[in-house]
Amino acid sequence: MKELNKLKRLILIFYILLSFNVCFAQMVVQNRDVKQPAETKLFISGNHLTPDFEDGSTSNNTITKYADAKTVTETSTTNPKYFPVGNDKGIYFDGTGDCLTTTHASDFDFGTGDFTIDAWVFVNKTAAINTIYSGSTDDGERLLRSLLRTDTNKLATWSGAAAYEDSYTWALNTWYHIAVIKSSNVIRHYVNGTQIGVDHADTRSLRLYPVVNIGVYYSNYYPYNGFLQNIRISKGIARWTSNFIPPALNSTYTTDSYTKLYIKGHDKAVNTTAMTDDSGTSKTITTYGDTKIGYSRGTCAYFDGTGDYLSCPLVGSNDYTKTTSVELWYYPIAITSSSGYVHTLIARGYRTNGDFNLLAISDASSEDLYFQKYSTTGSTVYRAIIDRPIVAGKWHHIVVEYETGTTTTGNINFWINGVKSTQTKIETTSTMAANTLTMIGLWNGYALNTTYGCYIYGIKVSEDYITPYYTSNFTPPETEPTADQYTKLLLKTKKERLIDSSSNPKTINRYGDAGAIAVNNFGGTNVISKNTTGTDRYMTVSNHVDLQITGAFTYDFWVYFTETPTATYIFSCNADSSGNYFTGDLSMSSNTSQNKWWFYPGNNGPSSCSVAPSVGVWYHCALTRDASNNVRSFLNGVMQAGSPYFYTNSTAQTQPVFFFRRTYPTHQSSYLMKFKDIRITKGKALWTSNFTPPRRSGAF
Repeated sequence: MKELNKLKRLILIFYILLSFNVCFAQMVVQNRDVKQPAETKLFISGNHLTPDFEDGSTSNNTITKYADAKTVTETSTTNPKYFPVGNDKGIYFDGTGDCLTTTHASDFDFGTGDFTIDAWVFVNKTAAINTIYSGSTDDGERLLRSLLRTDTNKLATWSGAAAYEDSYTWALNTWYHIAVIKSSNVIRHYVNGTQIGVDHADTRSLRLYPVVNIGVYYSNYYPYNGFLQNIRISKGIARWTSNFIPPALNSTYTTDSYTKLYIKGHDKAVNTTAMTDDSGTSKTITTYGDTKIGYSRGTCAYFDGTGDYLSCPLVGSNDYTKTTSVELWYYPIAITSSSGYVHTLIARGYRTNGDFNLLAISDASSEDLYFQKYSTTGSTVYRAIIDRPIVAGKWHHIVVEYETGTTTTGNINFWINGVKSTQTKIETTSTMAANTLTMIGLWNGYALNTTYGCYIYGIKVSEDYITPYYTSNFTPPETEPTADQYTKLLLKTKKERLIDSSSNPKTINRYGDAGAIAVNNFGGTNVISKNTTGTDRYMTVSNHVDLQITGAFTYDFWVYFTETPTATYIFSCNADSSGNYFTGDLSMSSNTSQNKWWFYPGNNGPSSCSVAPSVGVWYHCALTRDASNNVRSFLNGVMQAGSPYFYTNSTAQTQPVFFFRRTYPTHQSSYLMKFKDIRITKGKALWTSNFTPPRRSGAF
C-alpha cells in the first residue's frame, strides 16, 4: 500500500511539473507573439518587420553578417524586365518614347458633365513634368491633360488656357493614388483619397480627343518616367465628392456603365508589351516605345563592395558525385576593367592555392560566369566559363547546374534570364583543405573583391537530386523561391511588411510611409512617421464582415511616443449610413486639461482617461463594450473616468477601419510614434474591470 501511495505521489508531482512546463512554454510563446482567442478578428503584432537574412531551407542555417551588408527595398528603374519577386507591378514608362494610346471619341467627350479619371502612379524621375494622360491636340480649349510635376511639387490639370495646379510634395519611388474629378462644374484633385488644393470652377465642355495618350503629352512632350497601374476613365459620374479610401493597389476594379477605359497593368507577366482595356466597351490599346509590365520594387540584399559579405555553416558536401545547382538573382552596380574574380557570389572550402568558388563572376573584361566544383578528396576540379556577358545596371536570373550520371558526369549548364548558354568544361588536378563555412560575397579574403557593389536576391543551393534542374529554356520565376528536400541553402531577405495574424487574415493597406520598421530593444516595431511634407501616413483595413460590429467588442493595442503630440488619432471607423462614427484619439496639447486619452463613440461625447501619457513610455490602451452595451476605457489595465457609459450604435457598418487617422472629420496623425499588437475582438469584452495588460509581443 505504501509503495502504491508513493507511486501516486510521484505521478502527481510529474503532472504538476508537466503542467508547469506547459505554462512556461506558453509564456515563452507569449513573449514572441501574443496568443489570440477565437474572437480575435484582427491582430497586427508588429513583429514581422526585421530587415535581416534567413535561410529558408530545412537546414535553417544561421546567416552571419559582416560590415554593413543589409536588406534594402530596391527599385527597378533601369531594368524592370528582370526583377526578382517585386512587391508591386505596373506599366513601365522609361521617359524615352514610351506611351499607350487608344481612340473612341464619344466615350472621351465629357461635355459639361461629370467625369472621374484615376490611377495609381509611381515616379522615379526628379525635376520633371510627367504626363499621366492627355488628349491629342484639337481646338485646345477643350483638351484635357493631367501632369504630375516633381519639379514644382504639384498635380496639374490643364485645359486650353485654364491651368488648375494644386501643391503636393511627391516622394520618388512611391505609389500614390491620384484622382481628377469633375462634379457639378467643379474640378478637384485627390491624392491617396484626400483632396489637395482648392475647388476649381469650370463650366466648359471638356474632352480627351480624338486620341487618348497615356504616359505622354501630344508630340512626345513631358514623357512619363515611372510606373502606372489601374488607369481608369469614367464618364458621367463623379465617383467621389469628398475624401475617400482609394481602391487598393494591385486590386481589380469592378467596371460599370460609366467605365470607358480601364487598363490594369498588374495582371500580366513581366515584360508583356500587349495591353488590354477591361472596360465594358473594350478598346484597342496601342503600345509605343518599349512600354511593358515591370516590377516597381522588391526586397533584396545589398553589398556595397567595401567589406560586406555573409557566412553560414558549410552548405552541401562538395561531392563531385552529386548533382548540384545554384540559382539566384544578381544585379552588378558597375563594371570594372580589371581582370580576376570580380564577384564571388557563393564559395565553399579552400584549395591549397586559393579559394573554392562554387559560383563567381570572373574576368571583368568579359564578365563571364565561372563555376568550380571539387571532389571531397580534392583530386578533381570541374569548372566552366560561359560566353554570355554580365551587364552592369541590370538584373540577371542565373542558374548553374553540375550534372552527374553515366554519360553526363561533369556537364555544367548555365541559364541566364531563362536562356541556356554555351559553356566549356575544364578538368584539372588540385587539392582542397577542409573548411566549415560557406561565404556569400567573399573571395580570397576580399569581400566582393572590393571593386564595386551589387544586389543579390534568393540564393538557392540544391544538391543530390535526380531530375535536372532545368532541361530547356524557361521564363524566370515571378514567385519567391521555395525549398524542398534537396535544398541546402535558401537565402531570403526578410521583407518589410505588415500582416494580420488573426484566423481570417485581412490585407493591411499602407499610405505614405506608415508602418516603417524601427529595430530597437523592443523588437520589430512599426512606426508612424512625422508628417513634415503634408503627406498622409496612415493604414486601413478594408470593409470586412469580421469588422462589422454591432454587439460586444474590444479594441486594444500598445503605443509609444518619441515626441509630444498635440493630437493623435489611433483608430477610427468611417461614418455609416446613419452618420455614426467611432474614434480613439490621444490628445496631449499644451492645455493640461486636454492631456488625456479620448474615445469618441459617434456624437455621444468622449470618455477620457485621467492619466496624461508621457513620451518614451509604452502604454496599453483598451476600449471594451459588453453584451449590455456598457462601454469602458482602460489605460495600462486601469479603468478610466466616465466608465462605464451606455452606447448602442455600431462601430463599423460597411466602411473600412482607419489606423492613425480620424475620418470624421478627417485628421491624420502627424507625430512620430510606435505601435504594437493592434487587436480588434468581436463578440466579447475581454475586460470589464481592472486587469493586468497582456504582455507586449517582442518584450522580454
